[in-house]
Parts: sequence; structure tokens; C-alpha cells
Amino acid sequence: MLSAIGIDLGGTNTKIALVSENGKIIKKDVLPTLNPFDKKEWVLQTDEVINDLKNSQRECNIAGIGIGIAGLVDPFKKVILQAPNIVGIDNWNIGEDLISKFKISVEIDNDVNVMALGEFLFGEAKKTKNAICLTLGTGVGGGLILNGDLFRGSNFMAGELGHITINENGPQCNCGNFGCAETYLGNGKIIKKFKQMMEADNSSILNGVKDIDPSKIFEAAKKGDYLSLRMWSEFAAHLATLLSGLVNLLNPDKIILGGGVSNAIDVFKGPLIEHMKKRTLKASMEKLIIIRSKLSQEAGVIGAASLVFNKKES
Repeated sequence: MLSAIGIDLGGTNTKIALVSENGKIIKKDVLPTLNPFDKKEWVLQTDEVINDLKNSQRECNIAGIGIGIAGLVDPFKKVILQAPNIVGIDNWNIGEDLISKFKISVEIDNDVNVMALGEFLFGEAKKTKNAICLTLGTGVGGGLILNGDLFRGSNFMAGELGHITINENGPQCNCGNFGCAETYLGNGKIIKKFKQMMEADNSSILNGVKDIDPSKIFEAAKKGDYLSLRMWSEFAAHLATLLSGLVNLLNPDKIILGGGVSNAIDVFKGPLIEHMKKRTLKASMEKLIIIRSKLSQEAGVIGAASLVFNKKES
């Protein structure tokens, strides 16, 4: 059975999976990402996990290793250029080190690009020529499938959808710009905004609840909580401003939403579409499908393995 190793290198954990050529996880494991990060030790730990996966599935023919990283990478030189969530791996030629260790092909890309590729090969973007993949979590990231190919841009910066300005007079973003989509759609911004709303109106069923997060606001909205529904309606309006511009520019077949916040799609999708209809050219909206990621929590490792399968097919 042809397979690939998919690695999702995150700031907290490293997820590693053996993935079949039809996009199914055969076996997986997780190890804590070292903090402070030690490259040699990480490679040794990864080696142990990969050997365990290989030994448990001896019938698998492993075609290569794919890695997704939250940050800026050069997928051709296989270098991590900048990873803000993991100190000590900037400018690391991870491909060279892993090829030397495993004697097997290695492919790398940023985490949202691999999610987009995974959805294109095995998920909601399968048989779709043009798709926008958007992750909604702590930050906002994007991956673009255009004319059936992953679009990276001239120096691999395409898809930074969270840093598109949706309000030129908006708050300052961590990137230095003002009014970025991420300043309205990120996890922390949703929580902060909702708490401000509760200070002005104590009628919510979440009033007095500790550790409020988007999932709790989503559950409250499903129960008809007025303030939670209002929160998601405002969120939808901001998201519509971002997506309408992208739809008018790229005319995609599908928009695929991933990340933790996308769990609330059943609540915000209705107002999102209504807001988009006001801002988007009618012909572009007629056949547009907006849907949640099929790969969900496994998008990182399946997407990473997809780098290997896509290379094989190209």
C-alpha cells in the first residue's frame, strides 16, 4: 500500500501520521514540540515515532515525508524562513536534515497551504478547479487553489488573507497594519468583543461564566441567546467583507472554512451569505458554495502527506 508520512509541526505539539494514498489516516501519534526547541532532539524524537509507525504497518510503501509549518517557508529549498510560534527554527533547512536522516524525499509548506492541498486532493475541494481555504482560529490564514493548482505567489506569500484590510480605520494588527481581517475574526478578538457586549448588556446566559471561548458563544447562540446571536451576526458581517472582495477578485467555486471558529458555521452562515449578497457581484454568488472543511482536525497531517502525493502526481 502506497503511503506517506504527514507531519504537522505546531508551537505546542507535533502531530505525525501515516496516511494512505486515498487520504485516510492509517496510524498517528503526537509528541510535545520542544520548548526551547532543539533541532537535533526533535529529529531524533520524530525518528522514533516514524519508526514505530513503519514497524506497525510493514505492508506500507512510504513514498516520502510531508511537513506543514505555521510560518513562512520556501517549499523548493525546503527551508523554514520564519516561524513566529517556534523560537529557534527560522532559516532552518529542515528538508536537508530530514533527507539526511531518513533517506527519503521530503516536502514542506505552510500549514494553511497544506490544508488547502489536502482539501483539494481528498476533501471538499476535490474535483474543484478554484477554491479559497480559510482557517479561522487564533489567527486567520488562507490557501488558494487556482486553476487546479496550489497558488503560492512570487515569493510564497500568497494567501495571507488575515492581513487584508477590511477597515482602514480599524485597530492595529500584530503585523503593524490597521484594520486587518484578523483583528476582527481571530479567537481573541471574538472573545474580547463578546465580553464588551456583556458589559453593556447582562442578559446573556453566559453572563458570569468563566473562560468564555467561541465554542461557548456558539452553544449559547444555538439555544437562542440574543447576545450570542448578535455576536455571530457581527462576526459574519466582518467575514463577508473579507470574502466578498476575494470572490469578486477570484470568482471561486468553493470557499472552505477550517479552524476552531468554523465549528460555528451553522450559526453564522446564514447572515454571512446575506451580507455577502450585498457586497458581491450577483453572478459570482450564484453557484458559490461555502462549506466547512471535511478534513477538520486532521487537515494538518493529511494535508502534509498530500504534498508527497501531489509531487508524485505532478
